[in-house]
Amino acid sequence: AFPIIVFLWSFVPFSNFKDANQYNLLEIATTLNIPILLIAGELDNIISPSKVEQLYNKLNEPKKILIIKGVGHDYRHNLKQIDLVNKGVINFLENSS
Repeated sequence: AFPIIVFLWSFVPFSNFKDANQYNLLEIATTLNIPILLIAGELDNIISPSKVEQLYNKLNEPKKILIIKGVGHDYRHNLKQIDLVNKGVINFLENSS
């Protein structure tokens, strides 16, 4: 299964993860008809870029994938990496409206 909640594990109650494990995002991806941005760190060892690409390939347009070089799963402790992620999100939002 590809859980819907894949981040913020240190801030989200365990019950949310338990609930999320009831769903498989890969199975419902084709039913989503909204702009979607997927962000993956090239060095992520929790959710590999290939898993993110697998989801991306199932999504409807409009969609965008951003694989950030040199970034792992826990980028939030590195200001330069946070900046790269934020720029990707801002760019997506500016071009999606």
